[in-house]
Amino acid sequence: MRNTVRVGALFTTWLVFVWFAVFGEFSWISLFAAILVSVAVQWFFPLPHQKGIWHFRLFPILWLVIRFVADMVKAGVHVALLVVSGKKHRDAIIACPTRTDNPVYLAVLVAMVSLVPGTIVLQVDQPRRVLYLHCLDIDFQGGIDGIKKMVLDQESRILEAVAPKEES
Repeated sequence: MRNTVRVGALFTTWLVFVWFAVFGEFSWISLFAAILVSVAVQWFFPLPHQKGIWHFRLFPILWLVIRFVADMVKAGVHVALLVVSGKKHRDAIIACPTRTDNPVYLAVLVAMVSLVPGTIVLQVDQPRRVLYLHCLDIDFQGGIDGIKKMVLDQESRILEAVAPKEES
């Protein structure tokens, strides 16, 4: 069975946004070129269609973004103070369980956890539903249990914001 080519308005809009973010200047010719290139990319390099994977919910998405930004600011200030002060701290590599093994939601979780200063995902064990993290100053983050709770809470916010009800 032949895959049908899908050119989506939402994805086209996203690619046009990326185009202007990269090139940084607006003109009508540039807008036309951005649309043309984004449609061509979708036509010649189609992504597999996964029906029903995204279920956007406005208020959970807003809460996800607010908490994520707050976590980034709090961790960024803490890491900066650690560097400036030279204070001794304990670091650790921690195995954090996850609720989902869906690669799309895991990719979002890995990206968001890694973007928070002081944590980086080292490995994803999808079949076992485990993320391995390197964490800076685990005592500040509530120890091993606090870090595991932080990851599970972030995953819950992601699933509540974008996953179907049976997944969240």
